[in-house]
Amino acid sequence: MKHIILIGFKHVGKSVVGQALSEELNMPFLDIDRVIEDVYAKREGGMLSCRQIVEKHGLQYFRDLESEVLSRTLDQRTAHVIAPGGGVAMRLENQILLQNHVVVHVTADKNKVFERIMVSGRPAFFPKDEEPIVGFKRIWEERMPMYESLAHHTISNNTIVADSVREIVSVLELVQTL
Repeated sequence: MKHIILIGFKHVGKSVVGQALSEELNMPFLDIDRVIEDVYAKREGGMLSCRQIVEKHGLQYFRDLESEVLSRTLDQRTAHVIAPGGGVAMRLENQILLQNHVVVHVTADKNKVFERIMVSGRPAFFPKDEEPIVGFKRIWEERMPMYESLAHHTISNNTIVADSVREIVSVLELVQTL
């Protein structure tokens, strides 16, 4: 069974769109970051956010945990709508896993995304030796080609969530007829 996976940069709306899409399609929804936090809590005996996990253990530890959680999630027999973190697409092992599913790249206005990100403060994956806007732009440019190459379709989440959901449903209907 193929999952529907929404990839894209942090704060483009993958989780919000994913939740609405799962309701529209009557499919379960999984936010990979929430699953990571749950797995971490069970292993370590304490709840930490993804940001706190990176700060405590480093980015490599987090990416390893993220890949493990993604792999186990994709092994589930019931199809889900899945929203992984923005960096999941940058690892080769994850790219290989994603190829077997329906992948939709969710994007949004770059300036608005930066503003949304900075509301919570500098993310743990932004390099500390760069100004936040410089790091953001560099990482954005690094990731966009990978998102595009993995995705079957790209949607812009710049209007209302319902519009994004309708566009994805239309794409899914087209894919099913092929």
